Amino acid sequence: VVLSWHGRKKRVLEQKIEENGKVTWGIFDKNGGPVTIVILIFVGLCAVSTIFSWQSASTHPHLARQEQSGKGPVLKFARELSSQKETQTTGNSQKPESVEPKIEDSQKLALLQKQSKIAEELLSPVVDAVGGGMTPADALMILNGKFSDIAVADQPREVLKWVASVFPKKKWAQVTSFGLSGLVITDLLKKLDLLNDASIMTIDTLHLFPETYQLIEEAKDHFDITELKVYRNKHVASRDDFERQYGAKLWKADAPLYDYITKVEPTRRGLEQLGIVAWITGRRRSQGGEREHLQLLEIDEADGRLKINPLANWDFDEVYKAVKWNNLPYNPLVDKGYASIGDVHSTQRVAGGEGERAGRWKGQNRTECGMHLSARHESAEVLAQRADRVRSGYQWEQGAVVRAKEIGIIQVTEEDFKRTVLGAGAPVVLEIYSPWCPHCRNFEPTFNLLAGTLAPKTHAIFARMDGYQNSVPPEAAKLFPVPDVPSLFVYAGGKAVQYTGVSQDY
Repeated sequence: VVLSWHGRKKRVLEQKIEENGKVTWGIFDKNGGPVTIVILIFVGLCAVSTIFSWQSASTHPHLARQEQSGKGPVLKFARELSSQKETQTTGNSQKPESVEPKIEDSQKLALLQKQSKIAEELLSPVVDAVGGGMTPADALMILNGKFSDIAVADQPREVLKWVASVFPKKKWAQVTSFGLSGLVITDLLKKLDLLNDASIMTIDTLHLFPETYQLIEEAKDHFDITELKVYRNKHVASRDDFERQYGAKLWKADAPLYDYITKVEPTRRGLEQLGIVAWITGRRRSQGGEREHLQLLEIDEADGRLKINPLANWDFDEVYKAVKWNNLPYNPLVDKGYASIGDVHSTQRVAGGEGERAGRWKGQNRTECGMHLSARHESAEVLAQRADRVRSGYQWEQGAVVRAKEIGIIQVTEEDFKRTVLGAGAPVVLEIYSPWCPHCRNFEPTFNLLAGTLAPKTHAIFARMDGYQNSVPPEAAKLFPVPDVPSLFVYAGGKAVQYTGVSQDY
């Protein structure tokens, strides 16, 4: 293109020479020369940059594959920026909005590069163990191949011995919920005399079965675990306290947020505080779902740590037999049909023919524990913001419930909605609100004044329902549409009227 442009300009200049006998501007004279040189240098730099970019992609084929599959850092960064632009803030939505922190694009890229560098530094022992001169991903590919050649029954033992030989004492941990797989791994660590080399860590969601809490105490005695590291939500110490701070049904209202504050954040905080480089899980391929293609060794997508799955290739029967053969304590719920045990609200018995984890989160179209999917959900910053807003809302709610009760306003839940609203013997004035909503909090004095003034004169029942964690029953959903909060209804004679701000509504 440049040479063609040069030729055309030269012909024009030659024509001017013939016509005027002089030249005022030329491509190769002292006026035009610098422009030509700058253009040629720019074209040259572009060519060199293209060559080096092509060489970089060919030198690091795993990065190219990641980008092509949509999992590479460049596309990940692009998706983050895209999602940030698409985030919409609605003040009255029933789900508390959280706006992505406004970080400049260059800052985000720098943060991404820093995380990548940290991941390489954390996993440098893995690379060194293989021989060096490669990325952690390539090193893990080699190691997974080597361990896969070992008999399945011996893989857990060999993997754990390798971990202990590569990582410093107390810089690797077993994160266990004391399920069958976790118990087998802890037993192996003890038999290999490695239990004191590892940090043993568990997450208390405050929603576990009583049998699980009892098992934890039995396991501590059986394995002689003197320093069990227990992490939970940093703002609460009991389930009652949790429900006061976040509501009784957060797990139902906002599953990603519940997972974050009960599992993801405590896990990440524990790993950080203990300085953990690699952590052991009890996940297995036979559990299906997200775990079907599990590797013995993998890089955690969330923070670049090494995640170790020693029992990845075992099935349920092999794990159960190992527990029984070694006379290990285990959760009695297993023998009652609970093949996989988590929180009370998300665990059910497994029916005949169902998968091992079919009893977890039934009807919710999910198969995985939140702590293993943190990188695929909303960013930690967004979830932390939402958690703070919800907690602030329920702190306000504690006082609002007391003030409402003093005036005679009743509290309604979805469980008693049919009885207290649809079956009431008098007109019902119902407010549906969300504790975190500032408009709802501002409306509280008005609603209380309305109740205090009209209830004695009209004999109407004034009621309020937390619409964030309670839903209108299906049979009444058409009568009580809730597009936003606060919403105010009057129900009488089988009919409901929603107040829209016009007095003629009534």
